[in-house]
Amino acid sequence: ADLVAYSGFSASNHLRQPPNSSMNIGTGDAYMMTWFKTTSGTSYMMMMSYEGGANGTTDYGKPFNLRFSSGKVQGWASHNNFSSYDHVDYTTTKNDGQWHCAAWVKRGEVFELYVDGKFVGSDTGAVGSNALSDANSELVIGGRKRGLAPGTCEEPFSGSLALARIGKSAPTAEQIKKIYEDEKVLFQENAKATLYGSSDAVTALAYDEDTELLHVGTSSGRSDFQGLRRINNTTTA
Repeated sequence: ADLVAYSGFSASNHLRQPPNSSMNIGTGDAYMMTWFKTTSGTSYMMMMSYEGGANGTTDYGKPFNLRFSSGKVQGWASHNNFSSYDHVDYTTTKNDGQWHCAAWVKRGEVFELYVDGKFVGSDTGAVGSNALSDANSELVIGGRKRGLAPGTCEEPFSGSLALARIGKSAPTAEQIKKIYEDEKVLFQENAKATLYGSSDAVTALAYDEDTELLHVGTSSGRSDFQGLRRINNTTTA
């Protein structure tokens, strides 16, 4: 397939965004979402984390995390180093070696967990109106920073991750369901997700309302998309 996944995570091998004040969640809405595949039943593996106490400490700071524990998807959030926290634990195991999608959403003071496009639980009351993230918060995909030096992490994810994202908004349940349905076809064998050819300079677009196909013209030919998946192409400019 055209889609790319990342794996081989370790304490020194992960994806990270250094502390950036523009990313701080504060008291607003937020979400993180990723596709994952694993057969591991390890107790603690972090898929995505936005946290980080002061370097050289054991402090977790003010985390907003999407975790995998003993085969189950979990969402965690705390404004005080886990002295109190909001938490949702999905009881159905997902370490079956298949691709699944998880989303953790902060909607006001309510935290919601979604798995494979479905709402599976929520929690509220602990974080309340307090702010999440601080000057030490760092986004890590495939692990968690805690108070470790930047570029080092713990609880690495044993498996593959794809299409990870984070944002300062709260997508609705309907939007999350649509994202899941639109993206799941990209994980099928030989699925195409890109424009045909080497050029990304789009010279023409046409949408067919009857077939719901999008036709995209470049110097390499015409690519036909059904949703996010390319189902056909020509080779004539």
